[in-house]
Amino acid sequence: MRSRLGRVTMRIVTPVVLAVAAIGVAASPASATPTGCNWNTDAWGGWAHCTGGTGQFRAVTYCQRVFPIASYFAYGTWEYPNHYSWSDCPLGTVSISTWIQYR
Repeated sequence: MRSRLGRVTMRIVTPVVLAVAAIGVAASPASATPTGCNWNTDAWGGWAHCTGGTGQFRAVTYCQRVFPIASYFAYGTWEYPNHYSWSDCPLGTVSISTWIQYR
Protein backbone atom coordinates (compact mmCIF):
# COMPACT_ATOMS: atom_id res chain seq x y z
CA MET A 1 0.00 0.00 0.00
CA ARG A 2 1.45 3.37 -1.07
CA SER A 3 1.67 6.27 1.28
CA ARG A 4 -0.12 9.52 0.54
CA LEU A 5 3.27 11.21 -0.09
CA GLY A 6 4.21 8.51 -2.62
CA ARG A 7 0.95 8.97 -4.55
CA VAL A 8 1.32 12.75 -4.60
CA THR A 9 4.95 12.50 -5.73
CA MET A 10 4.02 10.14 -8.59
CA ARG A 11 1.20 12.48 -9.69
CA ILE A 12 3.71 15.33 -9.95
CA VAL A 13 6.74 13.47 -11.31
CA THR A 14 4.99 11.46 -14.06
CA PRO A 15 3.62 14.47 -16.03
CA VAL A 16 6.94 16.32 -15.66
CA VAL A 17 8.90 13.34 -17.03
CA LEU A 18 6.47 12.97 -19.95
CA ALA A 19 6.65 16.70 -20.72
CA VAL A 20 10.46 16.70 -20.71
CA ALA A 21 10.52 13.64 -22.98
CA ALA A 22 8.09 15.29 -25.42
CA ILE A 23 10.20 18.46 -25.53
CA GLY A 24 13.33 16.40 -26.19
CA VAL A 25 11.67 14.69 -29.16
CA ALA A 26 10.20 17.92 -30.54
CA ALA A 27 13.50 19.80 -30.18
CA SER A 28 15.66 17.23 -31.97
CA PRO A 29 17.08 18.61 -35.23
CA ALA A 30 15.90 17.31 -38.57
CA SER A 31 18.27 15.01 -40.40
CA ALA A 32 20.24 16.96 -43.01
CA THR A 33 22.11 14.50 -45.20
CA PRO A 34 23.35 14.91 -48.76
CA THR A 35 22.22 12.26 -51.25
CA GLY A 36 23.54 10.80 -54.50
CA CYS A 37 27.11 10.74 -53.20
CA ASN A 38 30.16 9.22 -54.89
CA TRP A 39 33.80 9.15 -53.86
CA ASN A 40 37.06 7.78 -55.17
CA THR A 41 40.72 7.45 -54.27
CA ASP A 42 43.67 8.15 -56.58
CA ALA A 43 47.43 8.04 -55.90
CA TRP A 44 47.53 11.48 -54.25
CA GLY A 45 44.30 11.67 -52.29
CA GLY A 46 40.59 11.43 -52.91
CA TRP A 47 37.44 13.30 -53.80
CA ALA A 48 33.76 13.27 -52.90
CA HIS A 49 30.72 14.62 -54.75
CA CYS A 50 27.02 14.66 -53.81
CA THR A 51 24.19 15.64 -56.16
CA GLY A 52 21.24 16.31 -53.84
CA GLY A 53 19.86 16.59 -50.35
CA THR A 54 20.78 19.13 -47.72
CA GLY A 55 23.59 19.50 -45.24
CA GLN A 56 27.30 19.33 -45.95
CA PHE A 57 29.88 16.66 -46.74
CA ARG A 58 33.64 16.35 -47.14
CA ALA A 59 36.15 13.82 -48.42
CA VAL A 60 38.39 12.09 -45.88
CA THR A 61 41.39 10.11 -47.11
CA TYR A 62 43.59 7.71 -45.17
CA CYS A 63 47.21 8.29 -46.25
CA GLN A 64 50.29 6.23 -45.41
CA ARG A 65 54.04 6.75 -45.61
CA VAL A 66 56.14 3.59 -46.07
CA PHE A 67 59.43 4.61 -44.45
CA PRO A 68 59.47 5.57 -41.69
CA ILE A 69 55.99 4.15 -41.30
CA ALA A 70 53.36 6.76 -40.50
CA SER A 71 49.65 7.27 -41.11
CA TYR A 72 47.68 10.46 -41.72
CA PHE A 73 44.13 11.56 -42.40
CA ALA A 74 43.63 14.19 -45.08
CA TYR A 75 40.42 16.23 -44.87
CA GLY A 76 38.73 18.05 -47.72
CA THR A 77 36.69 21.23 -47.34
CA TRP A 78 33.08 21.07 -46.19
CA GLU A 79 30.87 21.43 -49.27
CA TYR A 80 27.18 21.57 -50.16
CA PRO A 81 25.63 19.25 -52.77
CA ASN A 82 26.66 19.79 -56.42
CA HIS A 83 30.23 20.65 -55.39
CA TYR A 84 33.40 18.58 -55.04
CA SER A 85 35.50 18.10 -51.91
CA TRP A 86 39.16 17.13 -52.46
CA SER A 87 41.45 15.65 -49.79
CA ASP A 88 45.16 15.65 -50.69
CA CYS A 89 47.67 13.39 -48.96
CA PRO A 90 50.91 14.98 -47.71
CA LEU A 91 53.98 14.78 -49.96
CA GLY A 92 55.75 11.43 -49.62
CA THR A 93 52.60 9.47 -48.74
CA VAL A 94 50.13 7.40 -50.74
CA SER A 95 46.38 7.30 -50.39
CA ILE A 96 44.89 4.07 -49.11
CA SER A 97 41.14 4.77 -49.01
CA THR A 98 38.62 7.61 -49.11
CA TRP A 99 35.16 8.02 -47.60
CA ILE A 100 32.62 10.75 -46.97
CA GLN A 101 31.93 12.53 -43.69
CA TYR A 102 28.56 14.28 -43.27
CA ARG A 103 27.27 17.09 -41.08
